[in-house]
Amino acid sequence: MDRFFILNNSKAQKQDFLKILFLGLFCFVGLYEGGNVFANEVKGLEEVARLLKFHRPILSSQPPSDRFEKKVLLFSNSQPVLFSIPGFQSFNCGKCHKPEALIEKATQRIIRIIVRMKKVLPQVGEIPLRQYIIQTYSNPLLQAKQFAHATFDTIRLFPRTIIVDAEVYGHETQYHEILHLTQPFVGHPNELEAYGLNIRSDPRFMFLNFPYFENVFKGFFKADFGGMLNRFYGRDLRGFKGVPEQILQFSEPFESETLEAVAKSIEQMEPVLDKASTIIRQYPLESAYLSEQTGVRSLILDLAAVLTLKLPQLKTSQETTRKAFDLLNQQFDKTDNTNLGYVIDRKNEALTILKYQNKVKNDIERLSLYFHFLKKRFFSKEGILDLTPIDTEDFKNYVDRKLKNIEKMLEIDGITEIEIAGGKEIIDSIKKELQAKEESLGVQ
Repeated sequence: MDRFFILNNSKAQKQDFLKILFLGLFCFVGLYEGGNVFANEVKGLEEVARLLKFHRPILSSQPPSDRFEKKVLLFSNSQPVLFSIPGFQSFNCGKCHKPEALIEKATQRIIRIIVRMKKVLPQVGEIPLRQYIIQTYSNPLLQAKQFAHATFDTIRLFPRTIIVDAEVYGHETQYHEILHLTQPFVGHPNELEAYGLNIRSDPRFMFLNFPYFENVFKGFFKADFGGMLNRFYGRDLRGFKGVPEQILQFSEPFESETLEAVAKSIEQMEPVLDKASTIIRQYPLESAYLSEQTGVRSLILDLAAVLTLKLPQLKTSQETTRKAFDLLNQQFDKTDNTNLGYVIDRKNEALTILKYQNKVKNDIERLSLYFHFLKKRFFSKEGILDLTPIDTEDFKNYVDRKLKNIEKMLEIDGITEIEIAGGKEIIDSIKKELQAKEESLGVQ
């Protein structure tokens, strides 16, 4: 049972409940007073630019020798979380900040995020957050080009990330990364699920991360989504310096009516997002492998749509339909993406051929063929989803490579004991999962 929503006679649980109730009311009031945020430009970009200038990641060849640390109990019956700020003294952070205040703010922020996540995705279970690092320097565990990174039971983020998250994204970066801690494997499905949380909060994330959602959204909800994307990315963002382009894309005004319509459609799409989350957690290895092997980042969401929604009626002839299915099968059988390191969307490859060689000019008709193909390829006649890889050896090699990548990460200078312990746990879990899959598939 979910420990966040059960009341009994224990004093500690009552205190948790009151804390959660207060935070819920705080979030509700904040949203109510904010009005229609989609219609308004994010204010104070000049101030954001100024703050970012003074909070750039320090380029350091070695981790700093000093750090401020504090263990915090977020909830009465959960394990304590170690909050730390490495380099707080050596990088002169104390000139403007008090470490205790930074960690107190981070604590309250994380509590709100966890409560919110448990309401939206109660199936995630325990959230294994053991460490929260405000990283003042860049290293292989959190590179300068990144905003934040979930490693093993740990969230790493730059001070600049906290600024942007508070002033622009509404803490969605940390919301996104904390969900990663609960995921059993790696790959595109993890990003799909995490961005699926973000788009429920703000439709602008749909535009920023459209490759994960475009097939389903365009095929079932908004046929004109392509035009919306063109208008969104066609805005002139020149003339403002010091703020990354993605932040400008999110912040600059866009058609409020369009954003509101997209937000309503996202609400209608929530059952598909929930089904995708279920598939990812039930078949973590297969979901990751097939998404990379086919190059279709949205594959699991597309399959969830086939399971959840009524497929559009095909308007093409039987012969054209057969050719389309043959093309898609040929592309989906290829393993170049996992063998040779290509990044080719096999769906797009097949539908492009269909457009120019087979003269299926209407993109919605081509999308309809794609969804009917998914039903034929990945579902039994009884409608049961089957994600068994055709090339079982390629599947095994793919998982083995991911395991080696994790092992290499555990050797990076600066990784903490908490991360090493968490990394070893996930390696053991993946090995057990792979062994069970090999036994079921008969792989020697």
